Amino acid sequence: MNIEEQNAKGQEGRPVSEKTCHAERRIDLRVSASHDTETLKRVQGDIESCYKTLSRICKFAFCSLTNSTLSQRERVKQGFTLAEVLITLGIIGVVAALTIPGLVGAYQKRVTETTLKKVYSSLSQAIRMAESEHGIGFDVTDMLVQNSWCPENAERVFGKYLAPYLKVNFKYPQDECDNLLVSHPQSNPSATYTDTNAACYSLADGAVIAFWAGRGGTNSAYIPPIYVILRPTRNLKLFGREIFAFAMSNKNNAWTLSTEANTRYPNLTRDELIEKCNANTGRIVGDDGYHTSPSGYCTELIRRDGWQIKDDYPIKF
Repeated sequence: MNIEEQNAKGQEGRPVSEKTCHAERRIDLRVSASHDTETLKRVQGDIESCYKTLSRICKFAFCSLTNSTLSQRERVKQGFTLAEVLITLGIIGVVAALTIPGLVGAYQKRVTETTLKKVYSSLSQAIRMAESEHGIGFDVTDMLVQNSWCPENAERVFGKYLAPYLKVNFKYPQDECDNLLVSHPQSNPSATYTDTNAACYSLADGAVIAFWAGRGGTNSAYIPPIYVILRPTRNLKLFGREIFAFAMSNKNNAWTLSTEANTRYPNLTRDELIEKCNANTGRIVGDDGYHTSPSGYCTELIRRDGWQIKDDYPIKF
């Protein structure tokens, strides 16, 4: 029955209630344009009225059922005894002590993987963009104001060739930069190794880059490993947990970015990387006489494993 028929019957003495809600009532809204607005308002009012009524019924039924259930429970037991509460708290404490350290360690591993991969990608892109602007294999010699290693050299080279293409928050004061570079091997935390003469920069993702620049043995410009420091506020910074090492190298007149270990010793096996990553000293002497940090081997191990920290990774989080 459509609206017009209802109106006709209403005029014949059989009024239609606008508040009646029947499940099988069907309303045909195909009315003339002049009645569309008023009809829709009446239909909306009917629906809202039905909804409110059903809501009150459901709420009353639910509350009655809940109160009945609670009453039954209260008759059975009024509460917990002190012994039961203490036992429950003890179980919760044991479970938390067993699970929380593992969860925190797993989370820190994931953050380390993600951040290292992101910093590596950002540095690689910055080098490509610097070469696009300054030429392939750009020469940084003219930026060195002193022959020795000094923060000023690092600041000038980094500021011209890399900083414009990275999201840098700020540069650390020199004393704070030196403190950030106090590091330890995990197998011998009492051993302390301090690097100096770097320029340290905070990146937008929370990581810190320690950058050096100077002259090598042939008096040519040389860029040592680039340290990446994660969780810089920690007092005890371990190689392979907070301290990691990348390296820029000029090969075939073009700059490339890799890890320090892969740049100098690309033929090391995975087992050798694990052994050197877990070294108990701050510097490892290679076959060529070059001193490298254990962090470079840890970084290469993560890179070879697809930027993942495997179960046999020697440094614990």
